[in-house]
Amino acid sequence: SVSAQPSVHSLDRFDDVAAWKAGASDGVTASVHHVVDAKRPALRLDFDLGGTAGYALARRTLPIDLPENYAITFWLRADAPVNDLQIKLVDASGDNVWWYRRPDFAFPGEWQPITIKKRHVEFAWGPTKDRTLRHVAAIEFVVASGRDGGRGSLYVSDLELHELPAVAAEWPVPKVRASSTLR
Repeated sequence: SVSAQPSVHSLDRFDDVAAWKAGASDGVTASVHHVVDAKRPALRLDFDLGGTAGYALARRTLPIDLPENYAITFWLRADAPVNDLQIKLVDASGDNVWWYRRPDFAFPGEWQPITIKKRHVEFAWGPTKDRTLRHVAAIEFVVASGRDGGRGSLYVSDLELHELPAVAAEWPVPKVRASSTLR
């Protein structure tokens, strides 16, 4: 039976961020902290890109079996200059990466919902021949040096996986009716 109501799975409520680790490229500093911001438990990624073309990230091992069609949602805000926002989904080998990218993203100062649909996730790199992402082993929230570089803080809350109805392989043929009255 097909459920009309898509199921929602909470992936991280951010009541505790011990599972999250900061990472950064050479010359960049990054740290993760638990905060409550506007009554919302959140992960805060503090970063300083240090004038480099580098990146800062928050990474968590988070095994996810992806349904046929899905959306990953979370709330986001930042005190940060314009830079690239990347959400990376890494497989169990650690060698294959899929991503959602927003180059030169103007980070919102107020909390905003972000929805990443399956079609927004692209294969980034790795040796796999099968580019269909079915299982995620880890997720990363990344700020990469974009237009402004600099330093700031990225806040993430309420990470969820939404199972969506399957996408029709073929669209039904439209039924067209027309009538006209000539005067």
